[in-house]
Amino acid sequence: MTIRARTILQTPLASVNQDSVLDITPDATPQRYRLIHCDRFVEDQLLHIEEFTDFPSVQYAAISYVWKGNPLEPSKANSDKSFSVAGALDGDPISIHTLSQACLTAVKHGAHYIWLDRLCIMQTNSEDKHWQIRQMSEMYKRCDPCIILPGGVQKLVRVDEDTAWIHRGWTLQELLLPQRAFVLLAWKLGSGLVIAGDASGTVTEVTANESAVMSAPDILNACVAGCIQFTSSRSSSPLLIRSCVFGSASPNLFATSVAMSEELARDPDARNHAIWQSALMRTSSRPVDMVFSIMGLLGVLCTFPIFAETSVSGKALVRTKTGLQEVSERTMDDDGYFTFSSRAVCLAAVTSKLDHRPKDKTSDSGRRLITSMNGSVWEIVGDGHIRGPSTYGVILGWFQEFYPGATLAHNQHYIKGMIVEEHTPERFHIVSFFSLHLRDRAWVKSWQERQFSVGGPKPLAHKSQTTNEAFDENEVHSLQEVDEPSRKK
Repeated sequence: MTIRARTILQTPLASVNQDSVLDITPDATPQRYRLIHCDRFVEDQLLHIEEFTDFPSVQYAAISYVWKGNPLEPSKANSDKSFSVAGALDGDPISIHTLSQACLTAVKHGAHYIWLDRLCIMQTNSEDKHWQIRQMSEMYKRCDPCIILPGGVQKLVRVDEDTAWIHRGWTLQELLLPQRAFVLLAWKLGSGLVIAGDASGTVTEVTANESAVMSAPDILNACVAGCIQFTSSRSSSPLLIRSCVFGSASPNLFATSVAMSEELARDPDARNHAIWQSALMRTSSRPVDMVFSIMGLLGVLCTFPIFAETSVSGKALVRTKTGLQEVSERTMDDDGYFTFSSRAVCLAAVTSKLDHRPKDKTSDSGRRLITSMNGSVWEIVGDGHIRGPSTYGVILGWFQEFYPGATLAHNQHYIKGMIVEEHTPERFHIVSFFSLHLRDRAWVKSWQERQFSVGGPKPLAHKSQTTNEAFDENEVHSLQEVDEPSRKK
């Protein structure tokens, strides 16, 4: 197959220095795909960029990084050769050494081209930038592999260095969409095996005594565990190495790990919940990017002809024929009521005590009961059986704890919900919370979608009721099925 491409930039690396500002705009055509040729960069010392009319059919790698990453050490500030890009002068300069290591990594994994948005997008052309952002999820979905530079494009960082990579909005899709994702690190210990928690992985050297890659799941495991145990032929005994390049013990880290885990994210609902949980703990310089950065992950095509109008403290608005419309379907009014939609079932309070027979017992005439966090018991009933205020069990999501190499066997009650009661027409307050076993997943997904406005005026519970309340999700919050005769006891 003939590859339709033309060269738009070919610059000797020897001619590039800290004062260089490169601009592809004069020779590029808006709304085209562009890739950097890795072999020309590494072997010929040329920055060679090709432009494609159609989506490239060649294998290419894509770089994931933060716009402003970890600063250079003062001793290296003037020694490392780097350059800037016109229209992106607010970002870190691009280190030739860092880009060279990324190109070497790409080639070692079968890709002879690499995509770096800073260089492959016409940063001074708004038409091209808007078009390119709409292609962003596809660029990462079809790359092989994605190469993560957690410290940015001006330096490689060690596995024990903190970075802001996991807190950036766009990096979530850059991690989850590609078939393979590797983290490129400064590393001098060579190739070897690593153990993080109960999970094992590998470190593969890229350049001797300079750099190596680990798979993104292995890095996530390492940061969740807080350290890795590294063994290689160079060392007679294992080395224990602190790991925090993606942070340590943060809810964002755990949520991202769940979304990345093949086992825990096998259920689409669980994966989507982890994506939302991680996305809500990330930031972006433009609030609207927090929406665009996860649309590809959720299977939503970005087809906006223009970008939403936003401000840091305001809402994302899209201009339509009838005026500006808010993007979000979830709202909070001036009285503090949060309006949203979720799966729910109608509940009725059970006044008698539950007998403590086996929880999994079923019968044709059985009824289903939920024991909540505060110990109250509720029966799942139809809407027509309710007398007095309406009460519902509302699903909050699929919450899964994560530990490297662990399974769900130790605690399978990860479907979480809340019990809400109507105190005025169409307005509810929270009564308590509950959790259900994963075996109820298919049944919960059949619950009807309903809209709720949840807020005051009643408190969640009196202080005396909540002081000693323990959330034992293995026992008191699970769904119980009790056969009909037990109601007479």
